[in-house]
This record gives sequence, C-alpha cells and structure tokens, in this order.
Amino acid sequence: MYLVVVILFVYHNQGSSFVCLCDHCIVFQHNIKENNAMITQADKGRTLVIIYKEDYHNKVHTFLTNNNFQTIPKNPTNKYQKQITQTIKQCNLIFHKEQNKYLTVRNPKPPTLKTQIKLHKDDNPIRPVINNIHAPSYKAAKRLNKILQQHLNLDNYYTIVNSSTLAQDLTQLNITNKHRLITLDIKDLYVNIPIAQTIDTATTQLLKHNDPETTAQMCTLLEVILQQNYFIFLEQIYQHDKGLAMGSPISGTVAEIFLQHLEHIYSRPLIETKRILLYTHYIDDILIIYYTEATNHDYLTQYTNTMHTNLQFNPTLESNGYINFLDLTIIRRNIHTEIGIYRKPTTTDTTIHFTSTHPNEHKLAAYRYNIERILNLPLKTVQQKREWATILHIAQQNGFPPTVIHKLRHQIEHKKKHTPHHMTAKTRNGQHLHTFLQKYARSRTYSETQT
Repeated sequence: MYLVVVILFVYHNQGSSFVCLCDHCIVFQHNIKENNAMITQADKGRTLVIIYKEDYHNKVHTFLTNNNFQTIPKNPTNKYQKQITQTIKQCNLIFHKEQNKYLTVRNPKPPTLKTQIKLHKDDNPIRPVINNIHAPSYKAAKRLNKILQQHLNLDNYYTIVNSSTLAQDLTQLNITNKHRLITLDIKDLYVNIPIAQTIDTATTQLLKHNDPETTAQMCTLLEVILQQNYFIFLEQIYQHDKGLAMGSPISGTVAEIFLQHLEHIYSRPLIETKRILLYTHYIDDILIIYYTEATNHDYLTQYTNTMHTNLQFNPTLESNGYINFLDLTIIRRNIHTEIGIYRKPTTTDTTIHFTSTHPNEHKLAAYRYNIERILNLPLKTVQQKREWATILHIAQQNGFPPTVIHKLRHQIEHKKKHTPHHMTAKTRNGQHLHTFLQKYARSRTYSETQT
C-alpha cells in the first residue's frame, strides 16, 4: 500500500498557534519533496492523499492503457479550433449570427488531466478529472447542451433526479420477502460510450420533435464536439477513438441519451415480465429490486453485461437486507423498505470552522444541507435522531456552538412549515421527478403529467 491519507483540519486560530501551523506546513512540504511524493485529492470525503509520484503516474498510465487512449505526436488544438469555428458558422438554424463570436474560445489550450484517488475502491484506482474550460469546443458544447435538453424530450423513465425523490418512492413500494436488492456500477462509463451509435440515437430522438434541417445542424455540431476528445498529461497529448470527453459540459447529456436507449431495449422487458419490481439509475449507478422466484443476481449481472460490448457492470449484493446506494442505506423489510443515511468510510467530519472569517452563509451551508436532508427524507424517528446527533457532533468538531445549529434547524423547519406544498414539489419539463419505475408507477406518472 503506497497511499498515505491525510485529513487536514486547517483553520485560522490566534497568534503563535497559526505561526506554528505554518512552520509545520513548511516542514511537511519539504518532506514531501524529499521523498518524491505529491498531494492530490481523494475522490470522496474531502480528503487529501499523499502518494509517491511514481505510483501516481503508474495508476494514470494503467487507466490510459486499459481504456485504449493513444498518444498523438502533434497538438491538434489549432485544427480543432478551425473545425469548431467553421461548423458554428454553418449552424444558422440553431445560432444567431451575432452569437457566433461568443461560442468560440479565445486562445484555446489542450484540456489538462488531473486525477482523484478512489480510496473506497479496491486497488485505489483513479477518477480522471479533465479541465475543458480552455478547450476549443467548450463554449459551443455548453450552449449545445442546453439546446439538446430543450429539444430531445428524453422520457427519463428510469432516471433518478436526486436521492430524496428516490427515497420517497422506495418507501411507497409494496415488496415481499421474495424480493432482493442489487446495485450495479458501470465501470468507466464516459470513456466507453460509442460515439457513432449515440449520435444515431440522438438523431432519431431529435427527428421526433424537430425538422430535418435543424436536427442535421445539431447532430453535425455534436459530432464535431465529441470527436475532440483529447487532453494533455505530462506534456504528452492523448486521444481516444471512442467515448466522451471527460469534463465536457455536454458529456452527461450524451451519456444519458445512450443509457436511456439501452434501457428502453433491455430493461423494460425485465420489468414487463415482472422479473424486476424496480430499475433505476443515477449516472453510472443502478439500483434493482428483483423477484427471486423469477430471476437471480447471477442472471441479472450476466444479462446487463450483454447489453453492450463496451460496458462492464459490477454488482454489489444486499447484506442482511441492507444495501447502500448514493447517500442512502436501503433497508429491506418483509413488506416494505426503510431508508437510512449512508456515509462512505472515507467521509471526514471537516467543514469550514466556526472561527473562520468566511461569511456565515458559507460556514452553515453544509449543516443546512444535512438538516434539510433529514427533514425531507422519510426517516424513522430513531434514524432521524441518530442523524441529528451526528450533525451536532460534526458541528462540535468544527467549533460550532450547539445553539447555532439548533437555531438553524428551527429556521429551516419554520420555513418548511410555511411554504405552500405546491412550491416544494419540483418538476422538470412538466414531469414529476420520481421517474424511475415499474410498470404501474410509470403509468401513474404519465397520467399525472397530463392533468
């Protein structure tokens, strides 16, 4: 094990304590440099990781090799800039001529690769993080993403918007002791999305609601943007012949187009034959509740891994009726499910310290989120009390007087009590957000949106 995890509790105190902290930081930085190590972020939990540079580079190169990234001898940025500029000029049906100059990046640069270490995964692989802000296609991708969201009209039958709406629906499901829970994680989703197939799917979807000329311009620009999948690492340019540009504003929407197409073909039959009570996904995480007398976890794992040759689905089975999904712990009882709050083992209790000079809104943001979560989730009284105790403990660890947190909760509860119910029900494109589903829930959601 070459990783050393460091959780830094750095905040401004007074006088000599702060000077002493700075002295320790100088010694700390010197030791890192002397040992040819570096500091990077962990993927989860606000944790910093110290890792030897050689090990870090090996992890990055393992990821690049496993996903077939190729080195290219010449920086293609200028070439890509010309492609984007010319394509934008041809898109007169989706862009006004006056907008064109705002859709190109001045002085573009290759996207840069940085990584975060997945401490919660075996062998601590990397999560690639690519800064696309200076890429030639960044502004065009950002604008086209908004246009696609307005024109695609994706059904979102199996898509989770947030964990709160998922929790509300899970607690309303009627299950039996013959049901079981399983989650599936799609390995390296973005880099394995097939571009040509996804563009064909997008074209078909867009033609349902748009004229052929406008559709052609949107898809032509989309193809140009997706082909510019490159980045620089250690002064070497890498490019991929498949997959989405990690960090591009449009990648999430494109991945959703592809996944929803697959789910329409492969997942719907499982639901309609009642092998599955529930199927839903959030980006690359999938939750399934299945009927053990009609199927089993081995079949589901094998079946999903035949959905597309590019995709690999890694299963996690429930343990004693418990399974973790997103920030929830889902508890299977005999005839219903219960919800708890899940924190990864790598999560730290670090927030902005009470003595910090940050604005109060910033210092209280984390606690506001946690309090709103326990009030919005359908938690049992015991679980809510346990979570409230956790919040108070975290606040104490970061210097907050308990009265401050109690006052914040009172304010949130008062606001929630006096907010009209219709203003708290979020909708998107006229649809209610609980859009994951089995058959009856899908028809219920559809009928509600028609009223």
